Amino acid sequence: MKICHIGIISACLLVIAMTATVVAQEEQRKTDLDYSALIRESLPVWDESVLNAPKQKLWTERASIQLLTEAVRDKVPEKAEKESFQDKERKLQIEKDRGYVRYINANRGYKHGVSPTKAVAKDQAEKMIVEAVKTIGVPEDELKGPGVSTVLSQGGSVQEKTRDEAFAREQLVYIERNVNNLPVFASEIKGAISNTGEISRLLVKWPDFFLADVQKLRPQDQVINDIVTQIQDAMQGRPVLSVNMKLAYTPLRTEGRIKFVPGIVVAVTPEEGNGFMFTVPVAN
Repeated sequence: MKICHIGIISACLLVIAMTATVVAQEEQRKTDLDYSALIRESLPVWDESVLNAPKQKLWTERASIQLLTEAVRDKVPEKAEKESFQDKERKLQIEKDRGYVRYINANRGYKHGVSPTKAVAKDQAEKMIVEAVKTIGVPEDELKGPGVSTVLSQGGSVQEKTRDEAFAREQLVYIERNVNNLPVFASEIKGAISNTGEISRLLVKWPDFFLADVQKLRPQDQVINDIVTQIQDAMQGRPVLSVNMKLAYTPLRTEGRIKFVPGIVVAVTPEEGNGFMFTVPVAN
């Protein structure tokens, strides 16, 4: 009889374990379906045209410290290196392999009590940055935007609980990249124009455009499954507030250089915790 009881208990435990597994699998399937529904709601449409981008668009070869100083209307010693220069107030840097250009001039930044408190006109700031990056060599037909924002500052007294009148510190110009009528993910230009009408900072992240060797589009269901899998791996069944997606050329490093593949940029916002982003190719 004892053996019989043990057998019954073992059978019951086995049934419970199997039931728990089925329930867990069902919950997993339900979560996957929920994620899939979110994805299908905002999934962008793509077609063969995403494969029509130029095989390559090169610009970095001609970039130099001399052109950069000309672009920002500054001067450095003639003996300065071709791709970098730094002194107490300035830093200039060019990294051609990743399309990176950096300029900082602390002397041109806002100085309290000295600098004007009125920003230059937005169209003037926009024109200055566009002309600067064109001088460096960035292809004009890839520039999208620009957008201009005024950086404001405000002082005051903590003890008296009063605030001074807000004033402008600088104009910030932001430019996105566009190739074949699609955005290029992780490429950007940011520039700051001081209230004296000078470029105080410039940042360019604009690698030469090499289209990856992609031959055909991936099936939509395959792309969706990849997105669901990555979200599931990251979220582990936790609820998602929103999934936002856009079609873009996304960078990958292969064969020692950055290449671009048409893909989807996915931004996930959980109900709790930090959001995250990833990319999934739509062609291979």
